[in-house]
Amino acid sequence: MRRYVSLDFLRGVAIFTMIFLHMVNDILNIDALINNVNNVSLMNIVAVIILPYLGGLAGFFLMISAVGNMVSMQKRLQRGNSVKELVVRQIVGGSILLFFAMLTESTIGQWGYFGQIIKHMNNPASVNPEVMLYRWNHFETIHTIAWCVILNGIIQGILSRNERWRDTKHQIKAYIILSVIVIALTQPVWNLVFNLVPGYPFGSYDSNTFNQMAQPIVGKASFGEVLRSPFLAALAAPMEPLFPYLAVSFIGSIIGIILSQPRKRIPHNFPKKALSAGLIMFIIGSIGVVWVIFWVVDTRGLMKAIELFRFISFHRHWAPDMPRVTVPPLAWLWQFFSLNGFALMLIVAIFRLVEFRGISKTFAEKTKFIRRFGFIAFTNYADQWIYSFTFFMLSLLFIGVPNTRLSWGLTFVTIGVTLLVYHVKMRLWEKIKYIGSLEWCIGTIALNLIPTRRDSSSQSKKWWQKSQLDVDGAFYNAEWIDIIEESEINHEALKESKLAYKLSIIALISIIFMPVTLITLGLAQNSIKKEGKNRYNKIAKMCSIIGITIVIIFVIFCFATTPTILGFSLV
Repeated sequence: MRRYVSLDFLRGVAIFTMIFLHMVNDILNIDALINNVNNVSLMNIVAVIILPYLGGLAGFFLMISAVGNMVSMQKRLQRGNSVKELVVRQIVGGSILLFFAMLTESTIGQWGYFGQIIKHMNNPASVNPEVMLYRWNHFETIHTIAWCVILNGIIQGILSRNERWRDTKHQIKAYIILSVIVIALTQPVWNLVFNLVPGYPFGSYDSNTFNQMAQPIVGKASFGEVLRSPFLAALAAPMEPLFPYLAVSFIGSIIGIILSQPRKRIPHNFPKKALSAGLIMFIIGSIGVVWVIFWVVDTRGLMKAIELFRFISFHRHWAPDMPRVTVPPLAWLWQFFSLNGFALMLIVAIFRLVEFRGISKTFAEKTKFIRRFGFIAFTNYADQWIYSFTFFMLSLLFIGVPNTRLSWGLTFVTIGVTLLVYHVKMRLWEKIKYIGSLEWCIGTIALNLIPTRRDSSSQSKKWWQKSQLDVDGAFYNAEWIDIIEESEINHEALKESKLAYKLSIIALISIIFMPVTLITLGLAQNSIKKEGKNRYNKIAKMCSIIGITIVIIFVIFCFATTPTILGFSLV
């Protein structure tokens, strides 16, 4: 099976990071740190800045999914599948995914009924089964991805008529225009939904029965309110609505279209152009985010600004109608540009360092641990109740009271134990090719609903075998794609040395990306082996060592000092 290892790796990074951040958010005693902010190490303040920002990168997973989805669509068209078959497959597949997203959020997932039972094992009776009746419409990234699968399939079907899918430039231009239109319509669409349903999404129908309008309770809300809620959530949900996040999916689709071309036709300057676009988005957005934070500090105070930044992952919380923190108009746009510009840079950078350097197979061997998290990404998302179990048990062991928030040290112990449980679970499960996983369930249902999925090779298999995941062909021994073969790299022109040189200088002078010097040092060392010592890799090595040294000194300084020691007060 031909695969891009960068997509598999990035998908794993997204799920691994999500689990880590959710655990920190739910386990660490954050309030105690904030309440004593003047007397805790500066590293806690740095963490309060970095971790919420990383938690806001839900668009990163959406973009990765869109890239993979487009690559899959283009491959099917190249194999001769009709446009009609493609559209039907996308609509049915996206609808099944949407159903399981609702099931996960309401029932089987971390925040659903089952997850709440695990969390409150000492008192299961305290768990309200009513969560199954309203949380199904808690619009998370999986819901967004499902809607994007459906809409991208329809749009790609329209763009692919009369063999137009072969016209790469036509499709890319169309998705760029559509991205701009979606972003431009975001605030008008939110306003329209608010006018149609006054108070949506943060208001409530009845304070005695409803939490938010976005999550009506089945049996208490009217049939019309329940029926319309998935569509209203898609347009203007608190977390990750299609406006503006459909634009992120379109950006991913553009990347997928480019990567779906024959290897020789993929432009070698694509990473440079895409990185530049992502950097521009990131810089503009980050300047805007900083301005918004200072605006809130000036008008509402520091604690409100901290609260706003902690909710940077709740995308509508940066809209003017957010009741808890007043923000200036278009604050959401700067947040959107910053987060998704960063996501675009990260995705393209990995492709540049792997597929555009001919090291896919080597990279695949070294990244199995992370890639395994992404191989059953949806299942691992749903199974986050695992960390509720480990937190319950370890807090009971260490503190004596279950679900008592922990210090940094005990938080990391809990994270380590949880990741070990995840790893063992996946290693054992892969031996039966993940039968029973959500990916298997979705594939089994789709196999029976989409006739084009059936093939002669599966006729002799039992029904439960037909949708087993191809662990060997897609994980261990896939045909990893390289855009530039390692033998094609011009070492006489010092290509590897110049790459290390450019990246190390950018990382060093940018300050914010200085930790990247850990990677550029490896690139510099590798270029010395392949191209010999030269002025480019010498400078790259020097800049990398300087950057790493500064990072180490900064970390030690932050751990060793507090605001009080430095003579200032934050609150």
